[in-house]
Amino acid sequence: MREEVLQKEIVGFLKAHGIPVWITHDARHHPVEKGIADICAVLPGGIFFACEVKAPGREKAHADTRSRQSAWLYQVERKGAVTCQASQLQDVLTALQGRGMVLRADSAVRSSRSSMPTSPVTRSTAPAVDLETNEK
Repeated sequence: MREEVLQKEIVGFLKAHGIPVWITHDARHHPVEKGIADICAVLPGGIFFACEVKAPGREKAHADTRSRQSAWLYQVERKGAVTCQASQLQDVLTALQGRGMVLRADSAVRSSRSSMPTSPVTRSTAPAVDLETNEK
């Protein structure tokens, strides 16, 4: 799958769940800021979401670009954003689940604290949020 196709899939999925989302730039032509994520969105509760899209098999291409992208994602994540590098839609779902926001590609939005991973990397103190109703 090409990166542009995956990017459209992720954007369409987020929009289908009522999440304001935008593509930040096309790095080949008009970079906004070096390293900025390909997709940004505002999740319920005002939580910023940033996603760097990588075509499957291309996750390790261009080490200098990857380094800037990783640094940018790390910087916004430290400020409370949800971030991910996605080579498939499931990567986005996993990142959201890590913050208690559970979306399913095949159904309506769900919310469940019990489905959150217990890894210290993805654990969050943020309450689970139902993305349709914005209720905790």
